[in-house]
Parts: sequence; structure tokens; C-alpha cells
Amino acid sequence: MNKVMIATFFALAVAGSPGVMADSSNNYVKTMASMLLDINHYPSDTQKKQLQAIIDDKSADEHTRTLAHAIMTMQHSVSDGDKQKLTGITSASGASPGESQLAKILQSYNHKASAEQKTELQAIQ
Repeated sequence: MNKVMIATFFALAVAGSPGVMADSSNNYVKTMASMLLDINHYPSDTQKKQLQAIIDDKSADEHTRTLAHAIMTMQHSVSDGDKQKLTGITSASGASPGESQLAKILQSYNHKASAEQKTELQAIQ
């Protein structure tokens, strides 16, 4: 009987893991969207620390970590190398709608968020 309980617990833990990972990435996407509302030319030291924490979090998915890196290293706009990586973040690549939208916004981000981008960033769930 103990083996059955252990097997059931293990199965539930494994089944629940992807949801936890998705939740942390989703929260990170919201955090980065909020951050972009205030960034002017480049992230502050505090924001860079938050972004580095996202990059270092192994439970965050690859798309989320790529977005965090692009924001952390931006100087007025995202680098050409990061823009190329961002083009690969689409729903077709398995990215969430929020990740796809954030990638799209970052590709045209210039110095600070435009009024249209601010509306889009506020809508990211």
C-alpha cells in the first residue's frame, strides 16, 4: 500500500511541475511588462538585479529567460542579436501569448515605451 501511495504522490508531483513552471514564467512576463512601462533608455540597477534573478531561475522557461536578457542588456533599444532571438519567440515556438507579445514589443522598443506600447504592456496577462 505504501508503494501505491508513493507512486501516486510522485505522479501528482510530476504532473503539477509544468504548471508551476508556467506560473512562474507567466508572473515573470507580467513583471517584465510592468518594468518596461517605466524604463527610460535602459533598466536601472535594481531592475537589472530583478532581471538577473529571472535569468538564473531554472524554473522559468527559455523564452522568459531570453526576454529578461534582452531587457537587461538593452541600451536605448534591444541589440540586433537579441532582436533575432526575439523573432523566434512566437506562439508557434511554444511561447505563451504574453511572451509573444512582449517579444514583439521589444523588437520595436526605442528609448521608452510609446503610448501604444504602454497600452499593450498593460494588457499582458
